[in-house]
Amino acid sequence: MSRLPRVTNIISMLRVARLQYLRPKWSHSTTLRHLRFHDCVMLDEKLVKKLAKDILSCEEFQLLELISCHKISEEFLIDLQDELGERLTS
Repeated sequence: MSRLPRVTNIISMLRVARLQYLRPKWSHSTTLRHLRFHDCVMLDEKLVKKLAKDILSCEEFQLLELISCHKISEEFLIDLQDELGERLTS
């Protein structure tokens, strides 16, 4: 069973988002269960897809929310939710 991501891992990952997505080691994590991104300008669809797949692979993780992020279309989020399930919301 996968462990939940640490907030510091996610922050570190987002700092390098413009360069390249670096997959954090979720197995060394603790208790993050809900993550919300609101009005983000740096997140793009490619990064969000990888991030969502990694985070939502942890059974304990309950909800990833992406709200009004500038580079992410509603159509993309709908398609990704169809692929990954209801734990991804927009």
